[in-house]
Amino acid sequence: MRVGPAFASVLEGLTRAERSLDAAASDVVRTTTRDPVPATRAADAPAELASLRGDLAGPLVQMIAAQRAFGASLAVMRADRDMQRAVLDMVR
Repeated sequence: MRVGPAFASVLEGLTRAERSLDAAASDVVRTTTRDPVPATRAADAPAELASLRGDLAGPLVQMIAAQRAFGASLAVMRADRDMQRAVLDMVR
């Protein structure tokens, strides 16, 4: 099946967004994975949470960017579909 350039661009955008989302999710897991806080130190839990191995801001921003990339790719797909329908309506 032959696809047009717009659809090929959509597929490429979706693939890149998926890779970015996967990488960000892996970063979140690596950043937050830690041994559970012992019950005897439950009062220190906020301090434990503050000392996670990394910063979540970067991966979360990357996840939001991936979400926007998915949305943008879908918008391109819808616009392509609408243009094709308009052309077909003009031909009829």
